[in-house]
Amino acid sequence: MEGERVMSSGRWVGVVGGLAAMSVVAACGGSPTKDPAPLVFGTENALQGPPGTLPSPEQQAGDQAVRAVSAYFQELLAIEKDPSVDLARLDRISGQPNTGKLRFDFEELRSTGVVAGGTVDVIATSVLEVKAPKDEYGTPIPGTATASLRVCVDRSEYDRKNRDGVSVLPSDHLDAELSKPSMENPAWPDPSGWRVVWDQIMDKSTACDAP
Repeated sequence: MEGERVMSSGRWVGVVGGLAAMSVVAACGGSPTKDPAPLVFGTENALQGPPGTLPSPEQQAGDQAVRAVSAYFQELLAIEKDPSVDLARLDRISGQPNTGKLRFDFEELRSTGVVAGGTVDVIATSVLEVKAPKDEYGTPIPGTATASLRVCVDRSEYDRKNRDGVSVLPSDHLDAELSKPSMENPAWPDPSGWRVVWDQIMDKSTACDAP
């Protein structure tokens, strides 16, 4: 695929392309032994105003999105590390069209026996734009909140190996890469409703200080 895409087979960020407590339990092609625990997103006020001021709906939504995107990358790594995990788990962190692209790329990796190892960490996040439904008094009201983020993901300790245990990451891969996820929360103001619906990332790795 040329241009922008969600994930290429030789790199992580984009989708497998930077929160939450999560559990891994599901078998590919079968039923999970138990329902995975719901993701729990924190509510730090990343866009908090001056001391003593209450966070606006936009500040709350931006913080929730910042926290949720870290859970997103951790969950993607957990799924890529364990080929037995049911890909239905993607619905917990991702929405369309992102989910369809993720599923395609994961199935491609699994068909070739490629499995991830190591860690992936979000080291810097900024909110580029956020919209959050609110009433005339500035109080959050039900609706769909949206956010566009700029995320720097450290994958210096990340690897991806084939069935022979040989790394398949390109030799020129970056230790830290830029991700630009678009997020939606149709369950706003519930913080657990955030999903990554698109991740704008160039086909080749992009440095975190790129425009």
